[in-house]
Amino acid sequence: DAAGNASIVGADLDGGSTDNCSVLIFSASQTAFTCADLGTVNVILTVSDGSSSSSNCVAIVTVIDTISPVLPALANVTGECSATAITATTTDNCSGTITGTTADPLTYNAQGTYTINWTFDDGNGNSITVPQTVIVNDVTGPIADNASLTDISEVCEVTSLVAPTASDNCAGVVTVTSDASLPINTVGTTVVTWAYDDGNGNTSTQTQNVIVNGIDVTTTLDVDGVTISSNNTAATNYIWINCSDNAPISGETNVEFIATVIGDYAVIVTEGNCTDTSNCVTVDILDLDEIIFDDFILYPNPTADGMFTISYEGVIQKIDVVDMLGRVISLPVNLETNVIDGTELATGKYMVRLYTESNTILQQGVVVFK
Repeated sequence: DAAGNASIVGADLDGGSTDNCSVLIFSASQTAFTCADLGTVNVILTVSDGSSSSSNCVAIVTVIDTISPVLPALANVTGECSATAITATTTDNCSGTITGTTADPLTYNAQGTYTINWTFDDGNGNSITVPQTVIVNDVTGPIADNASLTDISEVCEVTSLVAPTASDNCAGVVTVTSDASLPINTVGTTVVTWAYDDGNGNTSTQTQNVIVNGIDVTTTLDVDGVTISSNNTAATNYIWINCSDNAPISGETNVEFIATVIGDYAVIVTEGNCTDTSNCVTVDILDLDEIIFDDFILYPNPTADGMFTISYEGVIQKIDVVDMLGRVISLPVNLETNVIDGTELATGKYMVRLYTESNTILQQGVVVFK
């Protein structure tokens, strides 16, 4: 039985004993058996008639175990990234504790659900097979390798991004994607979100600031009221336009533009792959038509010591030197040689104005570089 015990009575061994008078009495030399008696046991059967007459014989009792090992309740084995089952055991009425055997692996390293089939054999011809479930899961998202991502700052546009990296608690490849639409050319800060996917249904995100700076398209109108300068000296190309029709002004591709007629002007500046247009600047100086530019020669320009000479085919009534604040600076001027002594001038830009015999004003810039 389940406790490992069995019993008989003497009559169980009788094969047909008889007596002429009395009722027979049966007794056996052993009536209780345990698992220790498994196999064949010689038992002496004694038959008596109650009148002091008896006889005996040897009977063979075969003790067998027909009860299977106890069906164990095997709990699920779970783990994140991997799981390892321990060898299962159960109990048996005769064999005590039985260790299970299996042909299945005990360790699993990939996410999923697996079954281990355990076999429990009591060694007496009784065995059972019991399944055990192993569950490997991954519930933790990838972790970015850098706690924060460095801002990216470019002029005009950002055409490419270097993908950051992340690590995962489980083995495998972390896929990195972003929501960026390249190129990014919107001036200001664009927040790019990076997503890390471990391939097991877990994701994490990280943001990065992409800063696009516009090129400098500011301009400065000189105190002479007619010279407009682009403040961007790093540009590779300048195109001055007339704001009335946005048409380029022929030949005006320098950093500086001198208006010869009243109007509104702007400059298209190109720096690298970026092009932008400045605001329009109004030139409305009175009597602009009376000023003629670049109609005389001034040399050397720039001048290293402040001394320069004017070459003009005509009579010069007066020569004025004007600084960028519009102040007329008194300098020694030799109208016979047209030499101007500007040794006292500081480094900077100045305007030289010639007043001719016809009351026409000629104007040209000179740079003093000491």
